[in-house]
Amino acid sequence: MTNRINYIKMPDGTRLAMRSWKNSNDFNKIILALHGLSVDGAGYGILNDYLSDNHLVLSVDLRGHGASEGEPGNIDKYWQYINDLNYIIKNINMEYSNRPLYLLGESIGGTCAINCSLYAMNKIDGLILLAPALKTKIKPRFADIYALFKSYALNQHLNIEATYYKRQLKAKEDFSIKTITPKFILNLWIMMLRAYYTSSSLIKSPVLILQGKKDNIVRFDSVIKFYNRIKYQDKQIKIIENGTHSLLNNNLSRDEALFTIDRWIKSH
Repeated sequence: MTNRINYIKMPDGTRLAMRSWKNSNDFNKIILALHGLSVDGAGYGILNDYLSDNHLVLSVDLRGHGASEGEPGNIDKYWQYINDLNYIIKNINMEYSNRPLYLLGESIGGTCAINCSLYAMNKIDGLILLAPALKTKIKPRFADIYALFKSYALNQHLNIEATYYKRQLKAKEDFSIKTITPKFILNLWIMMLRAYYTSSSLIKSPVLILQGKKDNIVRFDSVIKFYNRIKYQDKQIKIIENGTHSLLNNNLSRDEALFTIDRWIKSH
């Protein structure tokens, strides 16, 4: 297995870190993995370790995350992540035009994957969504909501302590992003709302959704409703009874999740 990290320059000059894993140059399909909020894409080598066929597994650190450039905890517009990913997908399609490309998105990465799949220029052969962040259990404080609107009204750059949300979500890992701006929260909300309310009728590629029953971050009912609204006929959902939010990092759900992904990719 080879594990490489390279950088790809976005049109605005920002460099994003991309990792790759492959067992052979003779790979059949490509998987582009998109991580969740405040982590990075370093852990997706597990896909290469587990999947039975030869694949090229790629992951990208979102802007402001991991080894990528950009301001942590802030994006100017909600479509900034989407524009970055569309550019990366375009380059993958150009370099490997004869190989199927699957987007695997986890949490906020799933929200990004849904939004990216709507662009006609993107050649995407399948969506794999792990606990997509469509609606969350996060409960903002009044002070956060006030700061959100004040920052926009006064054009101020205000920070909200990420530790509050870490405690609320019972996160065990250290967040790599220590502070987030109100503008960042608003942009994430817009991206999530767009994915939840407008995307289901526009998806034109096969979809696999994996959702843990014990997810303490994503609202279980929102994922079920989203799945039921998808009009594209080639769709599948897998509910993992012992699954929490991080399905690939949980010993109780990892094997079941990877087995489901492997079987689904083989059939597509």
